[in-house]
Formats: sequence, C-alpha cells, structure tokens
Amino acid sequence: MKNTPIPAAIRTEDTGIGMKLSYIESSTVGEVVGKFSKASTAAKDDAYQLAKGSGGVKGTGDIGTPPRYGERRISKELYDELRDGTPTAKLREKVNEGIEDKIGTPDPALPGKYITDRLQADHIVLMKNIEKMENFDKLTKEQQLKVLNNEENFLGLSEAANKSKGSKSYSDWTIYKKEKIEVDPKFREEMIKKEKELEMKLQKQIDDFVEGNKKDIDK
Repeated sequence: MKNTPIPAAIRTEDTGIGMKLSYIESSTVGEVVGKFSKASTAAKDDAYQLAKGSGGVKGTGDIGTPPRYGERRISKELYDELRDGTPTAKLREKVNEGIEDKIGTPDPALPGKYITDRLQADHIVLMKNIEKMENFDKLTKEQQLKVLNNEENFLGLSEAANKSKGSKSYSDWTIYKKEKIEVDPKFREEMIKKEKELEMKLQKQIDDFVEGNKKDIDK
C-alpha cells in the first residue's frame, strides 16, 4: 500500500522551443503521508513557540504564576520588621501624584464621598497574604521588601476608604460601615480583577528571586 503510486502534483516543463509541456508528478502513498506528518508537526511546533513567546494563554502565563499559599513561615519579629518597611515614603508620594487636582473630586471607592486630603498607600494584595506565598521565607530580607514594595501593588485610597477596608481583601470589602455606604460595585470589580493579576505577578517575582539565588550559589 505504501508503495502504491498516486498523482501528487501537476508540473510544467519548458521544452526550449517556446512550448511548455504539462505532466503529472507521482508519489507513493508512503511519501505523501510522510510529508503530511512533517508539515503537521511543524505547524504544532510553530503554534507552541508562538504561545511560549507570548507567555502562554492570555491572562495567565503572560501575567505571572498562580499564587501558592500556605501557612506563615516567617517569625512575628521579622513580620513586624518588614511591616515597618512597607510602604516606603517614595510609594506614599507616588500614590499622591497630582493630588491637587483630585481634592474635591468624588471618591471612586465610596459613592457620595469626596477626596478631601492626601491619599493613603494601600497594598492591593495584602501583606499578610504575600508573606504566606510559597518561597517568600526563602528570600533575603532585602528581596522580601522589594516584593512587598512592588510599585504595581499599591493604590491610593482616601483615609475613609483605607480605614474601612483595613486588612480585608477587595473580595471581602463590601461596605463602609461607619456611614453604611456600599463600596462602588464597578470599582470593587476592577480591583478584584487587579488583585488576582497581582497575586500572579508577585508569586512570579518571588520565584524568580529564588531561582536567581540558586544560580548565585552554583557559581
């Protein structure tokens, strides 16, 4: 069966006297199957490289690594030391860029409230969650602070909003109890999405530090 000849293509050949002759090129069944198999494999490889180059499935690989949570593996003493180092003064200033133009504008988190003073730097992914991510305890203190002070993980909240949110995640923060104001649904939805993306980025940052430390040891 593999050696059975079958028509594979129609070719033309110049006769050299101003005429072209057409003829049928034959291949065996085995040759055709082989070529198809190679083409199929190449197409799959191209698709894989494309996905690899773009970080995989959009919304996951191109963002980071799914967070791996466990129990706290650092001492309370170290936690308190790290807590004193985050957010930095630089980050507190960063969330207040252009604050002059924001004073008197509606609070995006609490409908009916207004921005009346400087904003407070809030960890989007809570510190108490970051320090429970796998491998966080394997980092140097300097690296731990770099993760905790990742600029992307901060948002400026009004004093009222920040005190209301406290140590709750955006998934759990639903109401400003003092005035019985529901947290703006659209704002909360956007922040929950951002929170999930940042969990992945922070876990990847932690893992990258660990890999870098291993390479330094192997040198």
